[in-house]
Amino acid sequence: MEHPDGTVVVGEVAEREYVDISTPPIVSATGMAFVDLTLDVGRRVDGSIVILDEDEVERDRVRWSVPGPLVESARTSCSEVFAMMRAGDPPFDEKVPKQWLDVWTA
Repeated sequence: MEHPDGTVVVGEVAEREYVDISTPPIVSATGMAFVDLTLDVGRRVDGSIVILDEDEVERDRVRWSVPGPLVESARTSCSEVFAMMRAGDPPFDEKVPKQWLDVWTA
């Protein structure tokens, strides 16, 4: 659920920013496809940054036969996004989210 201020509520926790780690999308004439790689990174309303669903990675790897190198790539991407959020690098600075929020609420 998304609120007018841009906050996204995931379950019971409000996430100010949320990144779903996935494969790059494949776009075709009939649509777009990608694979959710379970891991997510969120910045909560209180400013804390968390890695979500890390406890589900191994289960999903086995369930969906995800190749080990793809799991490692997802973990690397997750770490990179976490570091970017912590450093306040674009698009996780204060300027970019406000620009998007202004567009969405115009």
